[in-house]
Order: sequence, then structure tokens, then C-alpha cells
Amino acid sequence: MILGARTAPASLSRRVLTRVALGGAAAIIAPASWAARKDSVAPRYPLTPRQHFWLPHLSPSGPVVALVNLHTQMIQVFRDGLAIGFSSVSTGKAGYGTPSGVYPVLQKARHHRSSTYNNAPMPYMLRLTWQGVALHGGHLPGYPASHGCIRLPHEFAPRVFETVRLGDLVMVVRHALPSGASPLTLLAPITARAMPMLPAGALAAGNFWRAAPPAPGVPLTILASLPQQRLYVLQAGALVAACDLPPMPPSVAPEGNGLCLWAVEGGWRAPGDATAEALAALLWPTGGELDQRLRPHLLAGSRLLITALPAISDMHRQLASVA
Repeated sequence: MILGARTAPASLSRRVLTRVALGGAAAIIAPASWAARKDSVAPRYPLTPRQHFWLPHLSPSGPVVALVNLHTQMIQVFRDGLAIGFSSVSTGKAGYGTPSGVYPVLQKARHHRSSTYNNAPMPYMLRLTWQGVALHGGHLPGYPASHGCIRLPHEFAPRVFETVRLGDLVMVVRHALPSGASPLTLLAPITARAMPMLPAGALAAGNFWRAAPPAPGVPLTILASLPQQRLYVLQAGALVAACDLPPMPPSVAPEGNGLCLWAVEGGWRAPGDATAEALAALLWPTGGELDQRLRPHLLAGSRLLITALPAISDMHRQLASVA
């Protein structure tokens, strides 16, 4: 994981990401040099300026969508339905507001300059509209400061540029978080076809299964959110199933994420992470409904992410209600 512009130990990064997700801005840990910077400001948003996390190994392939929240000044990048990147942003200031909407990426340019604002550099530019709205690397002072673009930290922008393809969707919203809600969730709110990720039936307690079975030969991506006690099965960035998790022993309180891969001989394996393997055995009992229905579709490349972070937010519920 990446904290600010520095590489932090995995244990520290997990703690920081979990604290941001579960504790809000008051729990953010900033680099020691932060206070000495002239442009530093008191945190007003879930992430401090330039703070970001990049976790591509959680989902190495699949369709990509991104979510920008103008209210929280954050972007989340999702691949195959799972979050692989979180970052602070700086969007349009008063009089130059960044418009909400769902935009396909129209153009990519590693080196780009503004034709409107004094030839200003816009590195790693991803164009969203032909009226001047784009994602690009830039200065993040800790509040909306652009002329309508979405500025990314300079360390984060190249990663987004290399990951997002022409035609991939960027959803821009102005969504206020309910009191106490996590600003970070791990499940994409929409699919690559701009449809809500979760139909209304997937939000109810109990097990939800899509009418169409999983496609053959395509790995499954599975997200198990322990705080929300819910498991989501994805394929090609779309929902296959949503199921309740079995009760966990009180002693089970993981921090951060545990990633398991499906072994050729069968079963979930997490080399070097015995805790994740033990949790997988509890969440995926042999012979249970999940195992019986999905084992024929599990193949090399399928992955199970067990997390102490929430999977969904009220945004998922609102999108499902209007679908």
C-alpha cells in the first residue's frame, strides 16, 4: 500500500486504511513532514491532501470504473468490481464546479496542456468532456481549487492513467455521507455498463442469485465484508450472487484485508497468511450452498478478498432503489 508519497509497512498501511474507513477524518495518520508544509491545512475531508492508497493486486484484471465524490473530495478506482485505489482529489472551485454525471473516458494524453488556462500542464490527462473537464495530476491544497478538472496527486495520477482505458466510466457525484458512515467502500457502485451494481433483491437479507449462471472460463472475484456480514460474488465486474456470511467467532477480528486464491486442487490458499486461510475455511464450508453452486465455476485466477472494511454504502442502496 502507499501512504502519501511514501511506501509504508503493510501492517501500518492496513491500520491507516482501516482507520480512515471506519473512523473518519479524526483517525487519519499523515506523514510527519505534513505540518511543515506551507500549504498544509487542517483535514476537512476523509483523506488528507495527496494521501492515497494503491492496491492493484486485490483485483489484477477486469473492467474498470471510477467514482469521484465532490462532497468528500475523493476518488475510488474499481477493477472487476473491487476497489484497488483510493485518493484525495481537488475538484472545481466556486464558479467552476465540476459537473456530476457518468462519463466515458474520451481521450488519454501523457503530456497535455490547457488550451484555456495559460498553457497549464495537465499530466496524465483523462478527458471526460470536450468542454474542459478531465482527470489529471495537479496541486491538491486540501479543498476544491481547479477550474472544473479533477486533480489527482502526482504520485497517483500515473497509476490511474495506466489502469483506465478509453471508454471506461467515471462517475462523478456530490454525495454527503450519513453520520458515522465510512467514506471508503470496496464494492463498485456501478458496472462497466453504467448499471447499478446491486439490484434491490441483493440488498435484502438472505441469499440472492442472478438468474443467469456464471459464464464458463472466466474467474470469479468474491468479496466478504466482515463488518457488514455479507459476501458478494462478481464476474467481469458484474454481480453473480450476494449471500449472508455465517456467524464469526467473537475472537475473529482481522485488520485490513486477507486475499485468498483458488488452488488448482481445490480450496482457498493464502501463502504466508494463515489467518486468511482459516477465515476462508469458516466462510466457505465444503458442501455448503456457496461451495455447491460455485465450485464448478472456480478456476485459477479466482480470488476471495476477506476484509474488515465495509463493502457497500447508502449510495449502493439509492442506486438500487431507482434502477
